[in-house]
Amino acid sequence: TGFKTTRATDIYCLNQPFPAGSTMRKTFLALAVAFCLCPFAALAADHAAQVLAANETATAGNQWQAKDGLELRYAYSGQGLTGQIISIQDIKRGRFVDSSDIGPTKTASGFDGKTAWEQEPSGTAKPQEGGDVRQLAVNEAYRLQNLWWRSDRGGATITDAGRKHDDGKDYDVLTVVPKGGKPFDAWFDPATHLLVRTVEMNTTLNVTTYYSDFAPTDGVQLPHSVVVDDGSGDANRQTMKLSSATFSTGGDDARFALPKTQLHDFELAGGATQTTVPFLLANNHVYVKASFNGSK
Repeated sequence: TGFKTTRATDIYCLNQPFPAGSTMRKTFLALAVAFCLCPFAALAADHAAQVLAANETATAGNQWQAKDGLELRYAYSGQGLTGQIISIQDIKRGRFVDSSDIGPTKTASGFDGKTAWEQEPSGTAKPQEGGDVRQLAVNEAYRLQNLWWRSDRGGATITDAGRKHDDGKDYDVLTVVPKGGKPFDAWFDPATHLLVRTVEMNTTLNVTTYYSDFAPTDGVQLPHSVVVDDGSGDANRQTMKLSSATFSTGGDDARFALPKTQLHDFELAGGATQTTVPFLLANNHVYVKASFNGSK
């Protein structure tokens, strides 16, 4: 063959013995590139593993293994409104219900492990199968279970996105693609090894969630401040301050299932269960005569 090499840095010798354009030369050059890249890919994988192992230690991952359910209550402020958000999580099974009582409206969203659902202010509850709603629910379930601590990473593909600099600090960034989910970036503080930021696309919005003010709760570290920025400006930032965190059992299936629709925004006079409403169909538009508090 006319060459000998033992190091990746010696690979340049491969293009010497073969004529330009020869099949043998192309083959060996391809092998050379692959050989050169392998050590760097291995180093990146090792660094990602180190980042996650350090995060598990910093978050008291050995204590998380014994946790089952978690209820988080937050004081909410944002978009000119205030209120409360409650997140009920099934840590072992990846199920959750996030409910909000903000301003004049009450809403909820959840994931039963298979189906993502949403309950509107009217009380109407529907499964959410369009867009990326289910993928985002899978991402949330993945994070609340800390599946990236497992040796198989919970079936996710995780790559090292390198060291990034922002706001005068450096961060270790990993790109995570959960099985059935969608890509998101996880930012870890290299000093504390805690997860301080996630960045993921929500439909057309690039949403950044910041986690800070970590404090121990029942043996594990929890962020007491969560800020959501959808990129539409500071005025629309949403801030959640943790008011209580309670660990418990994961709960039964009904707790995370799609709620039954219970409408409370109308009723039929006289306790009737049905009625007939006359309407006018004109130019493919439906017109109904109606009044509100006696005024038409």
